[in-house]
Amino acid sequence: MRLIRLCLFGLAAVLLFVSCASGPKNTAFYAPTSNEFDALAPGGTAYFYVDVPGMRPVLDRASLGNITGTQARDVLDMTDSSVIGVYPREDRRSFMVSAEGSYPSFRSSVSMTFSSAWKKIKSHTGAKYWRSEKQNLSMAVSSKKALLSDGDPFVTVPGAVAPEGFFELRQNAVMAGWVDNAGTPINKFLSDMGIPIQLPADRILFGFYKGPGPYPPENPLYEGVLYIEVPTVSQARAVIAIFGFARAMAVDIDDSDAGRIIKSLLSNTPILDGTTIKLKTGIMNADGIALLFNMFPIYSK
Repeated sequence: MRLIRLCLFGLAAVLLFVSCASGPKNTAFYAPTSNEFDALAPGGTAYFYVDVPGMRPVLDRASLGNITGTQARDVLDMTDSSVIGVYPREDRRSFMVSAEGSYPSFRSSVSMTFSSAWKKIKSHTGAKYWRSEKQNLSMAVSSKKALLSDGDPFVTVPGAVAPEGFFELRQNAVMAGWVDNAGTPINKFLSDMGIPIQLPADRILFGFYKGPGPYPPENPLYEGVLYIEVPTVSQARAVIAIFGFARAMAVDIDDSDAGRIIKSLLSNTPILDGTTIKLKTGIMNADGIALLFNMFPIYSK
């Protein structure tokens, strides 16, 4: 499943159900946390944070399946930010979403109580949530927070922990995250783009930011920073050489949507920092960012 599509569909599904149905209140659900990823289970293949207003032009361009444009706008209007975890095939869940915003929890709770499709379940943490086997969705919603998963939406704290370097990228970002065991999805992405190189990546961390203006509010510009972590210094130097080869090849890439994305990713010379390659992208518009995340492969069930 595409990374951005999973993020948006999960978030939209939460909030669509919130508009007519919601989970019961639970005091642990309201507890503040210093780590925004505590609400997500560890062991995922990818995690990311989304500033919904900041990424709104990108989110408005992304496909949400059967969710209509009006519904998507309504649910995004309710949400300030979200964190998402994506999990491997062998895990008991494939995704988790924790969204912060303002939700109609009282009206929703009444609606959910009288719905035959949803049953109240007790989490292994002791908290209660709603479960629909038909939808393969579990959720719990308060006035300020929404949780969604295809498994238990609650986790035992501590949850997922961001890797070193993430919060450096997270500052001022409208979207940031990391992918573990990143070689497989990165190399598939490069192969699909027709670039015959392989990267020995352990992890990729990324942050995307509003780019320099002026520009219309509905179509802002963005720029990104990627940290590609590899096992050894010698491999990192080899990756720098590979990027040099790829940048030379990029001159001959066509001007298709995919071609423009590749050129943007390779527009700046990468910097070697120990076993980490730091890469700054070129300027991209909202259409380009949406296409990039829609093209990037991630694990799904």
